Amino acid sequence: TELMLDLQIDDLWRALPAPTREGLAELPVVARALRERIRDLRALLDRLEDPTTARSSADLELRERLEQRRTEATTALEQLRLVLLRLSGSAAPVGELTHHLQEARALEADLLVDLGAHRAVRRLVRRPTLTPSPAA
Repeated sequence: TELMLDLQIDDLWRALPAPTREGLAELPVVARALRERIRDLRALLDRLEDPTTARSSADLELRERLEQRRTEATTALEQLRLVLLRLSGSAAPVGELTHHLQEARALEADLLVDLGAHRAVRRLVRRPTLTPSPAA
């Protein structure tokens, strides 16, 4: 989903007139960064689903929080795509896109903090998985 949104955002951005693109030069960079954060969140969520990983109530709470953040990031990408789509049809002012771009940039920075500084995430990343023993 996020890869498709990112590709659509890139295509829509490239279709804009050059002067408009110049004013929104960071948009593809922010969209790509958000996509990468979503990928990171998905990897952590997959790790939480790993049957060889012990689960605790803290893990379940962390999973809910990561799911919520992934949804927020995907929604931000979708908002950028929709405003770009309207802008390409001259129905949306550039200011609206700038507003969504600023929100997406702030969310991506927040996600970096969550992924890098959250103690439970660091614990999860460092925690080894259980290795199944071969059958005798």
